[in-house]
Amino acid sequence: MRTLPATQRLLPAGIAALAAACGEAPPTIDAEIVISSVDTLVPAEAELFERPSEATLGRDGLLFITDAGASRIFVFDTTGQMVREIGRAGAGPEEFQGPRSLTPIGDTLLIVDGFNARLQRVTSAGVFLGTSLLPHVALGGAVSLASGPTGGAHMLVSTRGRDNSLAMLLDEAGAEVRRLGLPPAALPEMIDFVEVKREIGEGRVPAMFRALAVPVLAPDLSAWLVLVAEGEVWRYSATGDLLWTARFEGPEFERIKARFFELNRADPNPSRFFPLNYVAAARQQDQNLWLLLRMPEDEGAHLVILSPDGSILARIQVPAATGVRAFDVDAESRTLYLMAYYDGALLRARLPGDLEY
Repeated sequence: MRTLPATQRLLPAGIAALAAACGEAPPTIDAEIVISSVDTLVPAEAELFERPSEATLGRDGLLFITDAGASRIFVFDTTGQMVREIGRAGAGPEEFQGPRSLTPIGDTLLIVDGFNARLQRVTSAGVFLGTSLLPHVALGGAVSLASGPTGGAHMLVSTRGRDNSLAMLLDEAGAEVRRLGLPPAALPEMIDFVEVKREIGEGRVPAMFRALAVPVLAPDLSAWLVLVAEGEVWRYSATGDLLWTARFEGPEFERIKARFFELNRADPNPSRFFPLNYVAAARQQDQNLWLLLRMPEDEGAHLVILSPDGSILARIQVPAATGVRAFDVDAESRTLYLMAYYDGALLRARLPGDLEY
């Protein structure tokens, strides 16, 4: 099904651009697309993956699945045939512990080796080139990497509200370039778990969740911050100026929020929380931002494409792809790759030939 334009029943008021500098009417959805069928490249029955956290396409057409649970990278061709595995579990050479944030830069893969607190450089053929220590600020938070205008790898790190910021841009030497964003709410110096549970029980979202952001760094060092518990996107220029902010509204987001309160209220353990994440993953494709919504695990995949000015270009639903938490898109072949986290299945969907993105 395709509708032009989509009605407000999908996202009432659309996604509202709030920056006063823009002075424009709220942008609207350009297209609603439902993809009714998917191809299964790696079935759940293969039991190959443990905790697949990312799906990333390389320049050579290979698809890299970062598995934080198995502590290795699985490499596939576009038909789903496994080409190789990269790394193994451990803390030594050519080993990972909780890999994440795989970024192809040229012929090199940059991989954040989370629990080993280092950045690993590997060729797409699986040859390890070297490692460097991660800056302290990059430990534990979400990380986005880009080559930058001069070719050196820059890193945008989610600070989770520390140092009164949402993210920090670091240069290739790990030195701070700038900080982005102010936390939506003041963070407590120490977390009182009982108080956090009480806030949730009263229908409020605690400050510890509201400062969580998924960073997306572009090659020109402009940036997007996706505030996953606020349902907002903040867009920054290459010099760190805030260009606009946008907020999601709609029934999907109400369901995600209701599920957050339901799960946390049902669990009496004061030190265990179910996070509020409206967005599971975000990627820049050309100049646009693709967002994968974090729908309940039994619901199909929902994606939103935003233009650089915050306009919604398209809304994509893939009902048959449930529990998806990672994705990438091949613009040339108009193919969407989806990683079903809970089933451990790798899926492929074809995008319409007339979709403009």
